[in-house]
Amino acid sequence: MELLLTMFNVGLALLVIGWAIQLVHLTKKGKNKNEIQQSFMMVYGLGIILIVLDGLLAGQLIAPALNLAVLILVLAIIMKTRK
Repeated sequence: MELLLTMFNVGLALLVIGWAIQLVHLTKKGKNKNEIQQSFMMVYGLGIILIVLDGLLAGQLIAPALNLAVLILVLAIIMKTRK
């Protein structure tokens, strides 16, 4: 089996890394458990960008549009939670 490093696969890998960052944050003692990590949102947003680009290059419309909506929400949260 060949490892394909497509934008989609790299994007999904970034989503996994983002969630791992958030999980590590939640397991640290003395931290606010409800806080969303900026690094999580940044890595997640980058992953979504790659997935959107991959879908558009593949000629898809619905999946990239939905992922773009997710990206807009991520950006809104980043702007709202920035200190």
